[in-house]
Amino acid sequence: MLKSECFEPFIVVVPDYSRKEIAIDVMNKVYDSLSSKYQAVYKGYNEQNDEYIDFSDELDIVFFGNPYEVMAHPNHFIWHMLKKNILTCFQNYGYFAITWCRTHIASSPFWNACWRVFVDSYENYNDLIMYNIRKGANAYISGYAKMDKLASIEYKNKTRKQILLCPHHTIDTKELELSNFLKYSDLFLELPKLYPEVDFIFRPHPLLKYNLTKYWGENKTNKYYDQIAAYSNVIYDASKDYLDTFANSDAMIHDCGSFTAEYLFTNKPCCYMLKNSDDINKMFLPMGQKCLDNYYKAFNKDDILNFIDNVVIKGIDPMKSQRDKFLQELKLNYPNAGKRIVEYIKQEIVSVK
Repeated sequence: MLKSECFEPFIVVVPDYSRKEIAIDVMNKVYDSLSSKYQAVYKGYNEQNDEYIDFSDELDIVFFGNPYEVMAHPNHFIWHMLKKNILTCFQNYGYFAITWCRTHIASSPFWNACWRVFVDSYENYNDLIMYNIRKGANAYISGYAKMDKLASIEYKNKTRKQILLCPHHTIDTKELELSNFLKYSDLFLELPKLYPEVDFIFRPHPLLKYNLTKYWGENKTNKYYDQIAAYSNVIYDASKDYLDTFANSDAMIHDCGSFTAEYLFTNKPCCYMLKNSDDINKMFLPMGQKCLDNYYKAFNKDDILNFIDNVVIKGIDPMKSQRDKFLQELKLNYPNAGKRIVEYIKQEIVSVK
């Protein structure tokens, strides 16, 4: 949009209304990160007078980063924008891989009220036709714009293998039991000692520490994070943009949602931690199941160690050719999904005029 004569885009960074104890700190960090890259970046909250700033009178089109009403002040959510006749748009913050996306996002009043939702794949559009109340009437199949930047990242020269460890935050969430962190937390501390020749990048979901503090307590949680970060061959990565880390890693071990598809864009081997094989059909959308067909799977400690020993260190990667083929479906419009969205919006505006 910055390159288009039709638009004057700006970014408003708003706090998480449901997690006020960490919201302002996160907002400020995100603001600092984005304002270092773009000129027109503003805060949606004024700390001095506790004001949630209303930008709606300056908007013709709005893209939301958050589909959850509980996380947004009314000034920053869709219902306020619709009263002002603003065109409302959304592409999910993560690739649609898990059933949560169907039951909690694509079935929400927010999703169905959007003027346009931009869908990452034909497979997930077909899922909308089957399960969405509007049958995908407000959807456009664009591809997944979040990964466009990956194509322009320069690879760094390195001599050591790098493995990403990315545990999810849902340690105590009945609606979304992805996390295996409590099962493998001790193993994560062992891995740097077992493999001194490997560099591990510990990149948990940003909400894991927040949830662990409630589950373990602050002291135990901080001690764990300090322990794992203290290893000379461990990097604790809390950066806002993880695509550079993706591009320069050699493999990932995780149990996250969106990463299930996102890491496959690198065409590097990945290992998914599962409680049992039934969870694949129970917790993943058809597109997520297709992604997992291209994964090495871990149901126990030995599976994780075998993945590191054989696939990563020895380079025995029998799924490589299978991933090559699947990428043709996964990388829809890559690396121009964002450009496709902008062109579509321009066409729609012109047709209305």
